[in-house]
Amino acid sequence: MYGLNNYKNEERVAIVMPYVAHYRHAMFRELILSLNKIGVQVDVYAGLKPDVPALSIIDPVSLPSEDPLKASWRIVRNIWVFKYFLIQPGVFLKMLRGYDSVIFFGNMYYLSTWVASLLVKFRGGRVYFWSHGFRYSEKGFKGWLRDLFYNISDGMFLFGERARVIMSRRGHSPDKLHVIYNSLDYEAHLRILSKLKKSGIVEPNPERLQIVAVGRLTAGRRIDMLLTAAKSLLASYRGLQVVIIGDGPERAKVEERIRELGLEETVNMVGASYDEEEVARWIYSSHVSCIPGDIGLFGIHSMTFGVPVITHDDFSTQGPEAEIIVEYETGGFYENGNIDSLCEKIKYWLDKMSDANQAEEVRRLCQERVRLNFTPHSQADAIVKELCHGGNVA
Repeated sequence: MYGLNNYKNEERVAIVMPYVAHYRHAMFRELILSLNKIGVQVDVYAGLKPDVPALSIIDPVSLPSEDPLKASWRIVRNIWVFKYFLIQPGVFLKMLRGYDSVIFFGNMYYLSTWVASLLVKFRGGRVYFWSHGFRYSEKGFKGWLRDLFYNISDGMFLFGERARVIMSRRGHSPDKLHVIYNSLDYEAHLRILSKLKKSGIVEPNPERLQIVAVGRLTAGRRIDMLLTAAKSLLASYRGLQVVIIGDGPERAKVEERIRELGLEETVNMVGASYDEEEVARWIYSSHVSCIPGDIGLFGIHSMTFGVPVITHDDFSTQGPEAEIIVEYETGGFYENGNIDSLCEKIKYWLDKMSDANQAEEVRRLCQERVRLNFTPHSQADAIVKELCHGGNVA
């Protein structure tokens, strides 16, 4: 990492978030510890009221006393207006405390961020936005407003390379655009993976091919397409199994579709599971993962256990996590909405993962892809590097 000589004494960094989702806990822990080790004080300002009620967020009360996030957390009140607009009134005065750098979650609908970020700059601090950036080159007033908002920042921490390219083309300085990707609790998953390998009882069965899908059952996941594809694939792959883990508003429709297609013996509806080891067993024992809709964090989850991922190719709606897929190496993209294209892509990967030698290489490539770019350590390292060399924390 970076030595103490890279920093002035008693540097102060603030991170302002609407809330902290559970999946980000490992990343926050890594970032806070990395900064604390080099003499930087970190304050995290976050609320306890999400915009999506079903979202799993952290309450600092539940954290152990030794957790660095608990020690750094300063609770602020969230006021959601018409669901999308956020005001955090408690943040304004806090930004006058003379922080050297402040990282905001860069959402232009968070109204208090406009004011708070300008207060930081008024005090001579640097402002960073942790953001999705642009998913596509947005036009009109909203595109202009988004550019104006992002231009407040001195640097952007982006979830994907696509956003960096689009923003560069829109005139944002490439020097201020830093791709840090996303992550889950990588170390915890590695411990589970080690246990699975030692057990030897959940290896993929070449005689019983299996497709897995994990996530909240919403219309955007397009699980209906996976079921239609499975019905077609049964002609070529007898004994094919599809495992669906998750719950949500579309569950009844998914179950009805299973009955309509006569897939009761093919599809295993596991339901919601919050047992990391159970979910890991299902993923690790599968030959391929498939979410015909937007893939989300499941792409990282699946590849951590060495399983390639299939999803659609429309990046204007995909989340940045889809960038973890390297075509023909760690998964593939089918033509969005085209069931024949989806079937062809699934066939390709089932055949490839049926070959022991090819499967071993694919698993290695998947796990390497995660290790290099999609871990809490790689995210924290990228942020600290910029704060060190680009910010006032120098």
